[in-house]
Amino acid sequence: MSKKLINDFRLKEFKDLARWLKRNVPFPLAYLLMGYLWQFETMYIEHKIKTEVDDAIKPFVDQGDVEIPHSYSEEPSEVDGLDTIEIKADYRKD
Repeated sequence: MSKKLINDFRLKEFKDLARWLKRNVPFPLAYLLMGYLWQFETMYIEHKIKTEVDDAIKPFVDQGDVEIPHSYSEEPSEVDGLDTIEIKADYRKD
């Protein structure tokens, strides 16, 4: 198994785990597990970024400035398959 597979990981913890898999698990299974580990690392990094950014901007976001959602209504019409759909939005001018 090449060293490039281990270098594809970005975080030290995942590189160490990939090295352990390479040494202690038979090649086909280790290769498959490293693929899953690589995907898990990608999801882990995305989750950490999202939570860090959300926590960082939370004090600066005004909780009172929330948009009113649009209202949606659907009624059957005289023609089959052509329902009357209505979307209403409350647009305020400041």
